[in-house]
Amino acid sequence: MPHKTSETLNHEIEIEIEDKDKKIHDVIFALNFLHKEAKKAGDEDISRLIESTFSICMHTYSIIKRNEFSALALGVTTTKKTQ
Repeated sequence: MPHKTSETLNHEIEIEIEDKDKKIHDVIFALNFLHKEAKKAGDEDISRLIESTFSICMHTYSIIKRNEFSALALGVTTTKKTQ
């Protein structure tokens, strides 16, 4: 396996971040759509369920990001790459 330069690694990290951001955007968009549809249909139980799901997702994302930033500050890698 050839040695990767820091520029190549930085580019790979940027792509990985863009992919994660896109996935997060898609989840938020879907939950927002479902929430609006439940409100239009007058289904308060489903609306609250979607709000709770969104809250759980955001809290989980916040915890993951906090751990990643803490690890970054300590110089520890948190992502595992499989070959």
